[in-house]
Amino acid sequence: MTQKNNQQKIPENFNRVTISVGGMTCAACVARVEKILKKIDGVNSASVNLPLAQATIEYDFSKIKDLAPFKKIIEDDGYIFNGEIKEENLTDFFEKELKYQEGLKLKALTAFTLGIPIFILSMHEFFPFVMIIPEDIRNYLVFLLVIPVQFWCGLPFLSGAYKGIKKLSFDMNTLIALGTLSAFIFSSLILIFKDYFISLGMPANLYFDSSSMIIMFILTGRYLEAKARNRASEAIKGLFTLIPKITHVLKNEQEIEVPVNTLLKGDVIVIRPGERIPVDGKIIKGNSSVDESMLTGESIPVEKKPGDAVISGTLNLWGTFNFIAEKVGSETMLSQIIKVVKDAQSAKADIQRLVDKISSVFVPVVLVIAILTLLTWYFLGPAPIIINSFLAFVSVLIIACPCAMGLATPAAIMVSTGKGAEMGILLKDASTIENASGITSCIFDKTGTLTTGKPVLSNIFPSELYTEEELLKIAMSLEKSSEHPISVAITKKAWEKKILPYNTTDFRSLTGGGVTAKIDGVLYGIGKKDLLSQSATISDIIKNKVDEWSNEGQTIIYITRQDEIIGIMTIFDTLKDNAIDVISQLNKEGIKTYILSGDNINTVATIAKRLNVKGYWAGVLPEDKINKVKEIQQKGEKVAMIGDGVNDAPALIQADAGIAMGTGTDIAIDSAQIALMSGNLSGVPKALKLVKNTIKIIKQNLFWAFFYNILAIPIAAGVFYPIFELRLNPVIASVAMAFSSVTVVLNSLRIRVYKY
Repeated sequence: MTQKNNQQKIPENFNRVTISVGGMTCAACVARVEKILKKIDGVNSASVNLPLAQATIEYDFSKIKDLAPFKKIIEDDGYIFNGEIKEENLTDFFEKELKYQEGLKLKALTAFTLGIPIFILSMHEFFPFVMIIPEDIRNYLVFLLVIPVQFWCGLPFLSGAYKGIKKLSFDMNTLIALGTLSAFIFSSLILIFKDYFISLGMPANLYFDSSSMIIMFILTGRYLEAKARNRASEAIKGLFTLIPKITHVLKNEQEIEVPVNTLLKGDVIVIRPGERIPVDGKIIKGNSSVDESMLTGESIPVEKKPGDAVISGTLNLWGTFNFIAEKVGSETMLSQIIKVVKDAQSAKADIQRLVDKISSVFVPVVLVIAILTLLTWYFLGPAPIIINSFLAFVSVLIIACPCAMGLATPAAIMVSTGKGAEMGILLKDASTIENASGITSCIFDKTGTLTTGKPVLSNIFPSELYTEEELLKIAMSLEKSSEHPISVAITKKAWEKKILPYNTTDFRSLTGGGVTAKIDGVLYGIGKKDLLSQSATISDIIKNKVDEWSNEGQTIIYITRQDEIIGIMTIFDTLKDNAIDVISQLNKEGIKTYILSGDNINTVATIAKRLNVKGYWAGVLPEDKINKVKEIQQKGEKVAMIGDGVNDAPALIQADAGIAMGTGTDIAIDSAQIALMSGNLSGVPKALKLVKNTIKIIKQNLFWAFFYNILAIPIAAGVFYPIFELRLNPVIASVAMAFSSVTVVLNSLRIRVYKY
């Protein structure tokens, strides 16, 4: 896999570069670009990423001095060399990809806008009102409308076919170009020399509508593919937004504002409340509370003090601190996550590769059959020889034109995504359908996925001198002015019980998040044990409760009066309402269930026991999450990863099906192939059923599309003419081609009638 190559150590005399390659449209292009790059003397490896339209090359710099050899071989093969991709020009790269997608969209819309009137004007049998326009004027009007469709909208196919013919490499572009050009040229000749063809006894039928319809349908499919590729890169763009552009550095005891990409190891950086941390390092001055949920998934902020590590991309909640930069640029944890996401995307499958593989054989065979048909009718066919020969030749090309093949996947996707949207399930592209079918294992992130992701006050245990209500009132009085998640949980519970706070004086915030204040002149405190006085006493009964709830993974909060612990509270992330039912349903269907979390082992173990999952992993970092997914995949399992955070992004992409909760982060949603927009876990089994039914329909579509060609081509070629005088002229061929497309669409609509 791509990841394996990237993890290997580069030899001393080798360098690695990532370049942007334009013009790639399918898995066949990926294989082609990798193949030609590896042919260059000095190239050790080449890995192409289709979603990002880039190639990572490892080469011997003693043999290759610059990028010129890569540029030459890529452009000689008909692709576009857009230069080296560096972190600072990624924005330009994404803009180019979006521009390419928008260009396809414009061509598809133009083809539809012109194609509909072309079809209506051509099919006067079905639209008799067009007969008010004289036939010759109507035909020339159609001719004028077809020209931009054929030569501007259809330019990608014509260009692709030309490049392929130059390389003696044939693909679907070749068939589309030859079929549409044949129909256009033949129709143009009939239009211009109408009297001559009539004198030969040939009906003056035109086939402009066939040409325009083919281009219109196939362009739509190409646009959907480009949109899917662009969507796949959204995860990378989202991750880069976590890195601030500007930060503050201490130079000669003065704070100066500098670009983050100029930071060096050893720089002392100042971070204020609400700022994201730009690079990895260690705190040397100050204290704070940092939201590391993007990294660990844990919803409770982490208290930081001098000597503690801080990670790029995480959010400083309160307090100002200074830290020394230890890892910058590509060495930071966030950069490593970005790298893992990019590598994982490179390994994704594309269902269209099946069509590409068959086309590599199918297209040359069709061309040979068309030429043999032309020659056979010319030497053995009835008069008029030239007309009959050309008609048979064009009929073979038109009926073999892979319109139904091109629609087989997009039609099913459009119906499936529409049905999914009705159920709150976003299916992103064709790869989603293929990858998510036949899932055998589901791995769930914990926080925000199986649980609500919002800490709640779960237990209150006062000493013998206090009631639960009195202890909660004291805690609320101390926490009422704080926006810390734990404070919010305590305050919320008190308001639910309609408890009003005491008046407090001498409020003081403790280093790390605890607080103290006086109530009626008596000093009270609240916080984690290590934040309170070391001399604070605790009774055996409270200590036993601490041990019990700590083993369950609950966060313990202590409340003190002077130097005595008068009670404890626990904060816990509760299960979502239907989590147990969803896991039970998946287990009954034979799908293995696991939990993969960055939270502590006691918490994860407690959740795993309640849900009855097959296994779990705790305290797992993002780069380890992707490895856990790989481990399950290497056992022959097809894995779905369900998560909601930035830390889940690499695992979501590595999984055969990444399913993101719609209530999660944008990066998780962009990284996943499936998003549950309501955040409801019941969408997981529904989504798996939807993709299973969709892949079944796609396979049926592909089968009938190819079977149709296998059956219809011999008829178009006139194989049965000597026996039954059965043959197809271009008009019937174009109708048959259109009928095959309609069949594919109708079959795709069956996706809507299944029960989910």
